[in-house]
Amino acid sequence: MAVVLIFVPQPSVSLHPSHGAAVGDNVTVRCRVPRMATWVQLWLNNTLRYNIKNDEERDAVEFSFPFVSLKDAGTYQCRYQVSEPLWTSNRSDPVELVVE
Repeated sequence: MAVVLIFVPQPSVSLHPSHGAAVGDNVTVRCRVPRMATWVQLWLNNTLRYNIKNDEERDAVEFSFPFVSLKDAGTYQCRYQVSEPLWTSNRSDPVELVVE
């Protein structure tokens, strides 16, 4: 019996601006994923917030929040999925968005 191991690179997530935000500011969450990712997920406080199709096979997907509010504060993580063969990555290391 053969065992096949698939290396699944972990995505990364970053915030822009990275120092935090005030209510009403524009905030962008950037998820870096391998180009073969077909779906990119954005998680906030361990709850799936967005699941978008990466049609252009980009290595980074951005989620913009043009008028950030207190409900946008918390811990963000990204995860991605590839359809052939079907597998899902682990979540990225978390980043914390502080809204004041």
